[in-house]
Order: sequence, then structure tokens, then C-alpha cells
Amino acid sequence: MKNKPEVSRRDFFQSLLQDTIRLSLEIKHNCREGIRAANVLETFEDYPIAQTYPRELFEEEARRLGIDIDAVGETEAIRRIMAIQIDHGKA
Repeated sequence: MKNKPEVSRRDFFQSLLQDTIRLSLEIKHNCREGIRAANVLETFEDYPIAQTYPRELFEEEARRLGIDIDAVGETEAIRRIMAIQIDHGKA
């Protein structure tokens, strides 16, 4: 059997530090993206999307996602559609 080459302490801790830094940067990036998405949805009523596009564009998607557009209102249905799209990484 071949012995695996030994890793020096320095190499081990250096790779551990690099992985920790990479992971913390990824977490920070994902956190920023989550905050951005939350801000978009929070101020959704300020966007004229419901007045810009015809209702038919949103009705089919709302029906597919199980959202009753008449019960929750057009703006809330669009906000929910956007939230689902953002959660699935499509927006």
C-alpha cells in the first residue's frame, strides 16, 4: 500500500483558512442577495407593474402556482408570484 503524502501543518491551516474565508464571502454574498430580494418585495407596491402589463399575463402564472388572484388582489398576487420566482432563482 502506498502511503498518502503528509500535509504539513502550515499547508493544513492555510487551506483551512482559505476555505473559511471563501465560505464567509459566499455567506456574505448570499445574505446581500436575500436582503436585496426582501427590499424589492417590501417596496413592491411602489412599482407600477400591475398597471404596466395586462392582467392575463399574471392570471395564468397565478393559477399555475395555486394563487387565487381574485381573493388576494392583483398586486398581492403579483408580489407572491415574484416572491416564488425569487425563491427559485428565476427573477
